Amino acid sequence: MHNVVTWDHASPTEFRYNAKSHLLTYYSTNTFVDAEIVMLEKIKVDIPGYEQCWVEGIYHCLFCHGYEERGGASADVLAIDDYAPAAIALHLAGYTNRLTEKSAIYTNGNVAFVKGATGSEVTVELADGTLKIERFITHKPKGELNGPWVRQLSLEKSEQDLIKANPPFNETSVPGVFVGGDAGIMFQFVANTMNMAGLAGTGVAAQISVED
Repeated sequence: MHNVVTWDHASPTEFRYNAKSHLLTYYSTNTFVDAEIVMLEKIKVDIPGYEQCWVEGIYHCLFCHGYEERGGASADVLAIDDYAPAAIALHLAGYTNRLTEKSAIYTNGNVAFVKGATGSEVTVELADGTLKIERFITHKPKGELNGPWVRQLSLEKSEQDLIKANPPFNETSVPGVFVGGDAGIMFQFVANTMNMAGLAGTGVAAQISVED
């Protein structure tokens, strides 16, 4: 886990276990249900070696991973998918450049990756056979909503192809249906997701109170 105070680098499993234990200890109105949920799944990137380097050397968020790998000679941005727009690629290159001596932007997927032997290092093979050793690669693959509920409930989607969440409590286009988490938010990191879920919970509680 990252960006959660006192839980940075901790196991998500441990976090969930402690959260559940605290809720059951201090509140008698909680019920936990094992159920399927709408999730945002990573679409496979068709670049040789990408999956082997994902998370270990390809990072989607430099606030989650990049700082720990600072100090290298170079690190690069893969400007395809969600990072294809020039403004986003340049923005990320600026962040990357703060953590390494220099950074470059790959503007297409005509490369291959090999996981390096040390830490987060990734060897990049260019189309002409040139090999480059990078401290890490920055890239966010496209995601897609899994599960049938968006279609079944006829939920409106946003420009980012996520469930459209109306502020302040993240109610969807269908009254009484709320979205919390990565499925309805562009900036997908734990603290932001928790905040979104909290707002959705507030909206649900408010509606129940009115109905009662």
